[in-house]
Amino acid sequence: MDAGKLNRRITIQRQEMVRTASGQRIGQWTDYCTVWAQMQCTNAKTVDSDGVVVHEGLYKFFIRWRTDITAEMRVLYGDRVFELTGPPADWKDQRSGLTLLAREII
Repeated sequence: MDAGKLNRRITIQRQEMVRTASGQRIGQWTDYCTVWAQMQCTNAKTVDSDGVVVHEGLYKFFIRWRTDITAEMRVLYGDRVFELTGPPADWKDQRSGLTLLAREII
């Protein structure tokens, strides 16, 4: 992994269940960790879903190796939100870095 390419500061969030004042349990996103990453757009497309036009961007985030990132998390970059589309992948099987595949709904 080329550390010089990790030039974006991203925050990885996880969803936690919390109780409201009325006792109802709801999911709330909380910051889990902030790491340096390389961000790469792999595809952008327009999807017509039930008459609603949605613009979707597909991205790869490359981060240093970690064992605690799961597919249920999401990525924040500035004010942009990216949901993970699968579990983190160690493509080179060297435990030097992870690839997070994500999508952004615009």
